[in-house]
Amino acid sequence: LWLKRFLAHKKWNVDKAFDCFLEMEAWRTEVGADTILQEVPDGQLNDVLPLDTAGFYPFSFDKRGRQICWMSVGYVPWWRSLFERTDEALRSQLWQGEWLDAQVAQRAKASGEWRERAVILVDLSHLDFAYFQGLSGSSRARKRGALHTTAQYYPGIVDKAYILHAPGFANRAWSILKYFLSEKLMEKAQLVSSDSEMADMLEELGAKNV
Repeated sequence: LWLKRFLAHKKWNVDKAFDCFLEMEAWRTEVGADTILQEVPDGQLNDVLPLDTAGFYPFSFDKRGRQICWMSVGYVPWWRSLFERTDEALRSQLWQGEWLDAQVAQRAKASGEWRERAVILVDLSHLDFAYFQGLSGSSRARKRGALHTTAQYYPGIVDKAYILHAPGFANRAWSILKYFLSEKLMEKAQLVSSDSEMADMLEELGAKNV
């Protein structure tokens, strides 16, 4: 299943998938991915992690056993990346990625079924126009924000994303989301903007799980 994620990520090109996998293994060795949870089991890693975990956290599991994660865009100021050290931001992302993987493994051990693909609920209720203007007008913030991600080393773990509580300027806000969501995730994203779309989402996930 681990290797299948890389094959799907590289559109079933074996050579590209193998290169991607080797790159990931080298990266894990370089950054200490296999030991970070043992080194920092309580999450007291740095000043960045509390903001990251407040804006992205596991919420529940859907009726198919997929993990549901809640992601809040705009919960922290748009300029946060300008004042964060890139190495601390990446360490925070690493800890979070490994912690989420550990939750999946725990669930699999308890249920006897491996379900590593997740559903992301992207909440835009905090995304106001001032946030949109600030991030749109600062190429430095956008560039630094794009650097603060380890998503390329965890391919294929998201099954679907639902965009919720979109503001009135949703069409323009959509262009901002690419700085928070990977290209692959954007391809799987669905904007929930009507009662019928909300009902379909609740039917898919199970209303009691959302």
